[in-house]
Amino acid sequence: MFSLTCNQFKLTEQSTGESLKNFEIKEKDLIIADRAYGTVTSTGHCLKGGGDFIIRIKNKPFNMYDGQGKKILLPDWLKTLGSEAGEISVYIKSSDKKLVPLRICARKKTEEEIAIGEKRLKRLESKRQITYSDDTKFTHQFMFVITSIPASVSAEKVLEFYRLRWQVELVFKRYKPLPGLGNMPAKTKESSGVWLNGKMFLALLIEKYLGDIDFPPPGTSGQRRCVWKEMKLVSFLIYIMLLPDKETIFSHDFLELSKNAFIEKRKKNRQQLCQFP
Repeated sequence: MFSLTCNQFKLTEQSTGESLKNFEIKEKDLIIADRAYGTVTSTGHCLKGGGDFIIRIKNKPFNMYDGQGKKILLPDWLKTLGSEAGEISVYIKSSDKKLVPLRICARKKTEEEIAIGEKRLKRLESKRQITYSDDTKFTHQFMFVITSIPASVSAEKVLEFYRLRWQVELVFKRYKPLPGLGNMPAKTKESSGVWLNGKMFLALLIEKYLGDIDFPPPGTSGQRRCVWKEMKLVSFLIYIMLLPDKETIFSHDFLELSKNAFIEKRKKNRQQLCQFP
């Protein structure tokens, strides 16, 4: 998570849906995933492999029950939350109909976040020509996840961990422009597979190299030069030598991305990572 390097890569067909079953889960793994993975199948696969998870879920993901077997309605519980993060113990039925104890952790968004979410819902209603229910609009005022992490980890800490998932989005943001993953020239299934595997091999090789030398940043050298910036510059030069299309190096977008990725101050570059005691 901190080095932003990938430890699994799998090329699938377009018809393959998003599910944790696409990945190998090992004991003591902590899976942090968005709403697309909030299914009974994904959670069951993670637990079967011995891992834990923090997954954001939809407002009506699957049936959840309390200790007495009574169905829990997420909007009703969210109405009881105050300004602080809260949690509730729930049970879900696995694929083999067994009850699995989990937790829902939630907090109310800030006024600014709520306003942004309301504007987004209005745009979606206009675009899709639909009207969202009051429960859907209400639940969008909250951030909530389901987790298998023990209760010894507070709800606030669980939600803090989930925010680390944004680092994954930053990886994809880098993958698309730098190795050229956003524009695939291949047409057939076989050639597309070769092209994507080659590009991903290059991207993962660079990520692995950066992960080995980049965290934690070593600070400054004796001559007050920033060693962290020097390492970034060396990595950048190696990346240039590996690029197949040298015209890309001198494009305005590439140079701008390079400046932002390698010349920015260390504090600004790392500020999105949560601080742990």
